[in-house]
Amino acid sequence: MSKAEEVINWVRSFKSGNRWLNSVLASGNASEGTQRLYASNLKLYCELVGKNPDELIQERFKQLKSDNELEKFAAEEQLQAVFIKLRNQFPGKAKNLLIAVRSFYKHNRCPLQLQMPKFIHEPWKPVTLEDLRKVYEHSDAQVKVYIAILKDTGMSRDDAVRLRYKDIKADFEAGKEFITLYVVRKKEAVRYNTFLGPDSVKALKLWFEYLQNKGKKITDETPLLTTRNLRPVLPDYVTLTLLRAGRKIGKHIIPHGIRKLFETNLALRGIHPMILKHWMGHKLPDIESRYILPPVEAQLRLYMENYDAISILETIRKEKEKANLIEQLLMELGFDETAARTMRQNNPTRSLSVGERVGLLQQLRTE
Repeated sequence: MSKAEEVINWVRSFKSGNRWLNSVLASGNASEGTQRLYASNLKLYCELVGKNPDELIQERFKQLKSDNELEKFAAEEQLQAVFIKLRNQFPGKAKNLLIAVRSFYKHNRCPLQLQMPKFIHEPWKPVTLEDLRKVYEHSDAQVKVYIAILKDTGMSRDDAVRLRYKDIKADFEAGKEFITLYVVRKKEAVRYNTFLGPDSVKALKLWFEYLQNKGKKITDETPLLTTRNLRPVLPDYVTLTLLRAGRKIGKHIIPHGIRKLFETNLALRGIHPMILKHWMGHKLPDIESRYILPPVEAQLRLYMENYDAISILETIRKEKEKANLIEQLLMELGFDETAARTMRQNNPTRSLSVGERVGLLQQLRTE
């Protein structure tokens, strides 16, 4: 049992905690990831104030019955004190704790009279395709699959970990480069379709070959995002794996950043926002879903036509072709093979086009 599961079980061992998590999940606006985050923050709060969940609720109802107006707001003051103390060192953690505890009281029918403080939202720093390519090149077969599937589908990590081999089996074994996925986004209870492209297909082939060489058997229920022992993984594991992979070369890579990359790069290609929302599992109004969404076959053609906007391997191929062309042109200018390769690799004019680079080098040669 993972640490996250232990925390959830601890919270659910109390009536108030079980009632809260059931109510949150039943609302349809929360995922399993939300449950883990909420549970860990409530446990932290309980540890800081020295009370368990049931004691917090019992104390709250007792305070509300008091004739003393100040005592009625004791729970709010306690939460505020913890929040202020935590915010000084860990502002992000303080915010998450505040949201979770307010939700806990609300779903136990004794909401706190406490407004959320205003937070300064830092500008979102998107993941670029170049960043993702560099991490991909330096990753092993397992991480390559994580990156490729999240990038190709635009799926959330919670949905991606539920993908199984049976979801791609027919098209994958038929040798198709583009695979249509029919999935359900649990958070919004939406059935939708999205796609896998050549990057994912190639990454999966390498990963399955590695697993089979280790004596592992791929079955219909094998998760596409898995460990080397073919065990299913939790969404948090995916995040930590990508963070570690990115950190090795100084990049910050998380699943939500990859999901945002998918949306941004395809939106810049002019794909209709409603189609993009559908591919990402967002709930669409009935009118839009009936009259704007084209048939799946037409969606696939649209995806294929614009796949280069999110393709890592296509970017790698183009970069290699450009590098080889530069090296060839340098050799034609009289540089020997070793010097040409060194200049190609260390050339500080990487942002220039091939023609601009060669023109500059030719000018330097004549000078």
